[in-house]
Amino acid sequence: MEKKVESFQELVLWRKAHELFLRVAEDVERFPPKTSPRTIAGKLIRSTGSISTNIAEGWDRRSGAEYIHSLTIARGSTHETLNWLIKPHTLIFIDEDTFSARKSSCLEILPMLNPFIGTLRKKQANRRNSK
Repeated sequence: MEKKVESFQELVLWRKAHELFLRVAEDVERFPPKTSPRTIAGKLIRSTGSISTNIAEGWDRRSGAEYIHSLTIARGSTHETLNWLIKPHTLIFIDEDTFSARKSSCLEILPMLNPFIGTLRKKQANRRNSK
């Protein structure tokens, strides 16, 4: 018998997104203290934080459409994070190993989000069809 998930913090998906946020928060502390690196750092922190935040927000709502919407935003934020990671990597604020590790985390999160969204859409469609 599967254990019922009681909190968004128990979701492997949320934990991976939160871990990515923590690693990125450490990374941006090493960016140069100039305007453009600080601007990129802020955008990167915001987009990365949005992934786990939207997973948690959707969990709290737990209704089909709102949950799907929150997870879709999390998916978009994951792609946005990938985009923002390219910039400090290109500008050599983060090294190749760090970039590869953060990119891998994003690419691990994305395929977890897609089936989650798909499952919720199927449940929503089944509810509509059973009425």
